[in-house]
Amino acid sequence: MIKENHMQRFIYYLVWTIIIGGGLYFGYSIGQSMRNFDSVISVKNHVYFQHALYLQLFPVIIGMLLRAPILVKEIKEGRKWRIDYVKLLVIGLPAFYVTFSHLLWALSSFYLPFTLPFTFLLSASFDTSIITITGIIFGYILLDSIKE
Repeated sequence: MIKENHMQRFIYYLVWTIIIGGGLYFGYSIGQSMRNFDSVISVKNHVYFQHALYLQLFPVIIGMLLRAPILVKEIKEGRKWRIDYVKLLVIGLPAFYVTFSHLLWALSSFYLPFTLPFTFLLSASFDTSIITITGIIFGYILLDSIKE
């Protein structure tokens, strides 16, 4: 009985490791193909909208994949679901704002008579490590805010 439980857990985590690793590999290969495409079109001064969107969405997906194994266990337990709005607003909203600051700045500068606060400052630096960290946090919190 104990060995079966350990073996089931081992297989469960092995499958999730393969899924997360596959997601990382697949996302990395998409990023590389976009980077190669961007270097080809950079001569024509095109906006790198697709690559910028990839840089912002990929960490969110990875954060969601990191939380998915726990969410699957909670779903199997048959719990009632609700959204933890406090966690989503206090942690998720600032992480979303920083992660998508480049996109928010572009949208607000084109479609609004004002720009959103701090979006220019955040997008001017466009530090991919900050975007990656906050994107992973946002993706994780997005699924973690779904509670019993």
